[in-house]
Amino acid sequence: MSSKSSELNVSQVTAQDTRPDGRPERRAHRRHTLDLVGGLSRDGKLFSGCRVRDFCPDGMMLALSDNSGEEPVVGGKAVTEGQSFFLQFTTNLNGEQKEHLARVRVARVSSNIIGVSFDGENAEAVWQLRQVTRQLKDGLRKNRDRDRRARAPSAPMAVEQALNAGQMLEVAKEQVEKFLIACLGSLFKEAEGRLVASTNEAGSNTNQTDHLDAMREVQDVKLAVETAYLEAVGRGFDAMVNPDSAREPEESPGEQELALVDTSSFDDWLTAKNIISAAEGDLKKVQYELEQKLTHLVRSPIDEDNNPIGLAQLCLTFHDAIQGLGASGVARRAILEAFEQAIVKQLGKLYGDVNAMFTNGGVLPTIERGKHVIKSSEAKRKKPKDQSTGPQSEPQPDEANPGPESDHGLESSAENVSRMPTMLPPLKLGTAFRAAGNLLAMQRDIEAEGAPVPGGIVQGLSSWTPAQPTLEQQKDLLDSLSILQRSPRFAQSCDDGPLELSQKLTSTWRSAGLEASPDHHMMLDIVSNLIDAIMDDPFVSDEVKLRVRRLAVPILKVAFQDPSFFQDQMHPARQVLDNLGRLDPDSTEGFTDIVDPVVSRIVDDYVDDPSVFASALSSLKLAVSKQRRIFQENMEQLVSEREKQQEFIKARQKDSERSGEPQPVDSPNPAQAHEAGGNGEWESWLNEARRCKPGDVLSIQQQEGRRKKLSLAWVSEDKGTFVLVDSLGKKAMSLTTQELAMHMKRGSAVAEDIANMALTDRGTYRMLRSLHEKLARKASHDQLTDLLTRKEFEGRLDELITDSVRSASCHVMYALDVEGLQGIVKKAGKEVGAQLLKKLARLLEKQVAHRGAVARIGVNRFGILLNNASLDEGRESAERQRGIIAKARCMWKGEAFPLTASAGLLEITDMSEGVDATIKAVESALDRAAKAGGDRIELTGTVHDPIKAQGLWGAGKTTVLDMLNMDSLKLRCQRVIPLAEEGNGSPQYEILLGVLKEDGLVTVPSDFIRAAERSHEMQRVDRWVIKSVFNWISENQKKVEAADGFSINLSSNSLSDDGVLEFVLLQFSETMVPPAKIIFEFPESAAAANVSLTTDFVTTLKSYGCRFAIDDFGMADKSFSYLNSLPVDYVKIDGKLVADILASPKDLAVVRSINEIGHLLGKKTIAEFVENDEILARIRDLGVDYAQGYGIEKPRLLESL
Repeated sequence: MSSKSSELNVSQVTAQDTRPDGRPERRAHRRHTLDLVGGLSRDGKLFSGCRVRDFCPDGMMLALSDNSGEEPVVGGKAVTEGQSFFLQFTTNLNGEQKEHLARVRVARVSSNIIGVSFDGENAEAVWQLRQVTRQLKDGLRKNRDRDRRARAPSAPMAVEQALNAGQMLEVAKEQVEKFLIACLGSLFKEAEGRLVASTNEAGSNTNQTDHLDAMREVQDVKLAVETAYLEAVGRGFDAMVNPDSAREPEESPGEQELALVDTSSFDDWLTAKNIISAAEGDLKKVQYELEQKLTHLVRSPIDEDNNPIGLAQLCLTFHDAIQGLGASGVARRAILEAFEQAIVKQLGKLYGDVNAMFTNGGVLPTIERGKHVIKSSEAKRKKPKDQSTGPQSEPQPDEANPGPESDHGLESSAENVSRMPTMLPPLKLGTAFRAAGNLLAMQRDIEAEGAPVPGGIVQGLSSWTPAQPTLEQQKDLLDSLSILQRSPRFAQSCDDGPLELSQKLTSTWRSAGLEASPDHHMMLDIVSNLIDAIMDDPFVSDEVKLRVRRLAVPILKVAFQDPSFFQDQMHPARQVLDNLGRLDPDSTEGFTDIVDPVVSRIVDDYVDDPSVFASALSSLKLAVSKQRRIFQENMEQLVSEREKQQEFIKARQKDSERSGEPQPVDSPNPAQAHEAGGNGEWESWLNEARRCKPGDVLSIQQQEGRRKKLSLAWVSEDKGTFVLVDSLGKKAMSLTTQELAMHMKRGSAVAEDIANMALTDRGTYRMLRSLHEKLARKASHDQLTDLLTRKEFEGRLDELITDSVRSASCHVMYALDVEGLQGIVKKAGKEVGAQLLKKLARLLEKQVAHRGAVARIGVNRFGILLNNASLDEGRESAERQRGIIAKARCMWKGEAFPLTASAGLLEITDMSEGVDATIKAVESALDRAAKAGGDRIELTGTVHDPIKAQGLWGAGKTTVLDMLNMDSLKLRCQRVIPLAEEGNGSPQYEILLGVLKEDGLVTVPSDFIRAAERSHEMQRVDRWVIKSVFNWISENQKKVEAADGFSINLSSNSLSDDGVLEFVLLQFSETMVPPAKIIFEFPESAAAANVSLTTDFVTTLKSYGCRFAIDDFGMADKSFSYLNSLPVDYVKIDGKLVADILASPKDLAVVRSINEIGHLLGKKTIAEFVENDEILARIRDLGVDYAQGYGIEKPRLLESL
């Protein structure tokens, strides 16, 4: 019988979890399966025989030899819970036998199986058991590897076989998922029912309260358990299909001994083991048949240890899913018991259905009864001579005799493939696809680089310069693609999600024994990402996506044979995709009859002749032309009718005016204005609606949540009515200005410039944006724990402080120090400590969930932000986190290390200080907690007045106005130099604000700015800066002529204030400053806060000749969405990224990504925080257009220019 420990074992894992960035992470718990002869004694003298079946650091499962009665008996007496015994057993480690005597206490009794917990110090015994387990699994792994190679044919397995196997496994995975989803619904109802019944039977008020609390906890954890369980089973299935991806790395001797144990979970482990024991007899036959068929399909031995849908794995994976969520033992016990009823008792039907599907698909392996199920630890087992007198040693796998010949030299890698000369044409890529290749290359660089060496300088990231694949490689891969493209099921997906062509093909090639060159893999990744971007396009119908899926393999084949596909807009294959994307199945008469023969012709006939695409293209072009003609005719008729109606209405209005009838006056709707954020913002949305013109494309959200592309056909002269048509040119909806504005405010109507782009161009843009977001995520998350980095945490904290100042909201920050880690590191090593940190990170993240953010802000320190939370809620969260850590302990070689945590907590309000001061206050609280003995929470909430800190008076509106009027503010500037050797060599200057202190020094005005925001006077500050700069420019024309422009920073408040826009236009009129010399700069966060208002502001001033720059760009999730909708001229790369590009390959990758995609979108790039010549040289190599920072020039007074 196989089993699994309740511990969170750091390294001994087979299945894998996946983190938010898609990287694999090891599963929380590890099974320890073994079978040792032992003996139990009440007095340490007379032993009754037993077998040690499974163990975890807290205890063991024992099978008693004397099972003649209904109750387990030791020494002639019945065994009951709570009794203490001596357990004697012998281990055989590398040929050396050692006897052990441990004190145990009975925790669970079931038939002849009992669960015992360790009672006392048993470190050496636990360590020996771990070593034996590792030795067993090493032997099993070698046997499996040998078996896998023996099953592999001498020639590469036929691609058709690999394809069919993969498809049947996908169907099986879908069957299992549907089964589990259906069962999980009834599982939690069953758990609640059990708790209701037990509440009624509770003998005391305390027990009743516990059960009522448990009912609430069951509901609280329901979604988290369901999600975690389904994902874990799915990942286990994927690991079975691709065993190489789940291979455990080599581990240090110390690392593989560490475990993080929840002291309350041993009872859960015993419950799960009892569920397995009770059901395995009934399921053994049908489960073994399933394992044999899975073995046949994946060509690797599958048994109860690595079958992800086997009884033991399903039970123990569910056990893992309910741990660490804060549910009590009562709630977890009810959930586990309900699991047995709702899922385990239905597994026979599931196994029967999956077996039947495999049989119908032709999977008919020879079932060798009783052979494959024998474990290596059970092979050649010797029967004990006398079980009543004590334990006997058990033979262990002989590592010195692993079997047949050595494995060395049997497998080749891509690096060993012959690179013989070839006559293949050189690969040429267009700019966009070269950028995609570069971004993918950067991702691989980051993964290969690992953590940078402290103080070291990372090398420049590689560009994608394709090499020549060999003719033999090209031929084998093209032959495989020819087979796959004709498979009707290869390009199918179980849902509407991504096709994931790269993963599917890589798996199929591996199964078929084919090797692909790095360049083939790169082209495969690019095409795969392009197809997935099209699958994610909201403007592409499901019917069109289905056809694009079928064309995915032929398109990849074209890319392998003719790389001009990437750069030639008129390439027949691209034109097929583009014209397919222009068709609307609802508007194209006979869509299926037209499109399917075209797609089938390509799939069936394309080998290497692009004329197949060209001939197919003619049919699609005819259909598109017909659709356009119908659209144009219907729309012209609709416009004509609307024009006539408008003329009729105008005539009636004139008649009414002659008769003196009152005319209706358009006034703001109070409810709509309130929802939009006030009359000012509402007017901005009305202007956004009025800017829409005939020919614009709007994305309209449908009731079912999908989006539909509609064209604006007609707008009334008074901009009061907007008529939208579908792809047939027929009226789809008519909206008033107010209705359209409200739809745009809610996001249910979006003006989409990108919607008119060709399908492949749109897909390319979406692909590049997605690749950048993946790189940005890597840069913002800690490599070890996958939590936010300290730098990203500080950025999030700054946003919350700003939000508190602007909206008077409250948030909470607290930091946790995990105490006891240093002792573990000292005892077990740094690698062990690192693995423990990863597990603690998952526990902390589970509790915060979507309420805030968790970061690693120190070696053993975590930072937590809670959005819109009170101080009491923050304290409750911190106590809950401390409780979870306190319930766990670290075990290494059987030795327990207790873990505790201290917390420093601070409420963030509109009077909070800046980021540095806030973090310093929290960390000071942590220091106080440590000095007081640790394991406690310390609060801090004292906030000094930011204006008084600068030696000024007051903190309110009066002070800001006084400073503006008493010459306490000074204009500074910092030079921005062009890096290109050609073009305009004139520098730009960014205008900066400074505060004049009493000692005559000019300092950074961060606290003054915060005071201005708190008193809602930032517009007034911006106006002061604008007027002062315009006056200086008008008075210093010769100095101005030598500069390319002057950049003025605007706050988000000013972007949303029509008064500021009017003020700027007035200054242009009064000072005669040339608009081409003015560059307005605003942060990315301001654009994200209100795209409509920002667009209105930018569009108006650009029409006068001003330029615009978006600042602090690069780390937001939707950064490039703003670039697509805002007509800015410059992208200023976030200085926090630039400052670290010499030490951080992740930041370097993000900077390069911003630069490449920015250039594709027609923007110039500016690197901030260029602090030295080394950074300057690096960004110059990357092709950045401008540089700014102390390495160029320190800020100085504008008047000194």
